[in-house]
Amino acid sequence: MAGSDTVQSVERALDLLQSLAASDGGLRLSDLAARLELNTSTAHNLVRTLSGRGFVVKGAGQRLRLGPALAEMVAQEQERSLLHRAAETGLAVQRDFPSVTINLAEVVGDDLRVRIRISRDRPGLVQRPGNQINLYGSAVGLCVLAFADQATAQTLRESHPFHEHAANLWASPEALHEHLLKARRAGHVLTPFAGQELWRIAVPVPAADGHFAAAFGIALPINEATAAVQQAATAAVLTAAIRIANPAQEPT
Repeated sequence: MAGSDTVQSVERALDLLQSLAASDGGLRLSDLAARLELNTSTAHNLVRTLSGRGFVVKGAGQRLRLGPALAEMVAQEQERSLLHRAAETGLAVQRDFPSVTINLAEVVGDDLRVRIRISRDRPGLVQRPGNQINLYGSAVGLCVLAFADQATAQTLRESHPFHEHAANLWASPEALHEHLLKARRAGHVLTPFAGQELWRIAVPVPAADGHFAAAFGIALPINEATAAVQQAATAAVLTAAIRIANPAQEPT
């Protein structure tokens, strides 16, 4: 087959998906066949095949519309892109601050998991551990509570009750609430615990639609975290979040 040749059945399937995407509320099979200039039997076979893979679903009034498989594919690609950008950005941050450990955390179900880790003990190596992380005692965990949508934060709180997971860290739920309010005003989260050996900061990474996608945080030995270093590191993580979310956008 020549390089310019195309597979007709694939072209028809793509035309069908594009027609459904452009429709308002979906299309009936007969309308879809007419729009694509196909006989009903051919259109039915295409729909049956695509429905079996979740690319087309039938809704009210026998109207066909796009199924969840397309959205899942897009979400998977976006996630891979985000993790790739987070890894590259994290390596750049570590080059500027060699003593930092970097974490990118995402909400997975009712848990918070580390998706990217670059440790000061293994500089230049991007790890993908996938382990759970302390929701109330880590900068990225507090970042999620501060900046994620209310439903997500509530789900995490319910699966990690304050009295079981945070009572030894926070004087009261009200103290935690006040810290999260302060973080939202500042645009970043710091861990406030007495005697901590690491200075920790985390910032939210927005998704394409502007909603919370992940938390990007760094940890630096407290004896190295001078005021000047803290200021520079804060600027670095804020810039990193912008670049992870949208590499084409330059921070102002």
